Amino acid sequence: MRDPPQGRNRRRRVVADAPPFDLIARKFALDPGALAFSMLNPHPRMNVTLTRREAEDIAAYINTLAK
Repeated sequence: MRDPPQGRNRRRRVVADAPPFDLIARKFALDPGALAFSMLNPHPRMNVTLTRREAEDIAAYINTLAK
């Protein structure tokens, strides 16, 4: 079943509103632990629950993208 056009556009907008990982990496470059902690208490659009280890792994990866 295909999504109605307005549904596809809404999802694209949500993704477009998300900051790129390299921007997040620069914001948390001095404290990747703070990024991991922030992922453990997600905002409503984050539809995923992470373990502490998963959040730390993702934060470490994002931190490698800092330019």
